[in-house]
Amino acid sequence: MARQPDSPDQNRERRDAGARLLNKWQLEERTTLDITTIYRKMKKGQFPQPLRVTSHRVAWRESDVQEWQDRLPVGVAKAPNPLGGRRRR
Repeated sequence: MARQPDSPDQNRERRDAGARLLNKWQLEERTTLDITTIYRKMKKGQFPQPLRVTSHRVAWRESDVQEWQDRLPVGVAKAPNPLGGRRRR
């Protein structure tokens, strides 16, 4: 049986699914991180890089941000004591 061609609406939905761009306010809301923290993580290679939309504007692919979120560890791990050894009381 031959496959039916996709309608223009189905093509648009498929193309737009991974191509949605997030501005910095949407990104902050989506990640619950402020933009300064996001830029620090980007500098360390721990967060997706943005795309340059115009000469004065950047945006992040929603699919890149979703992949980053999917790779985050689940649950709460005990943070190491920065002072080492036992805690002082």
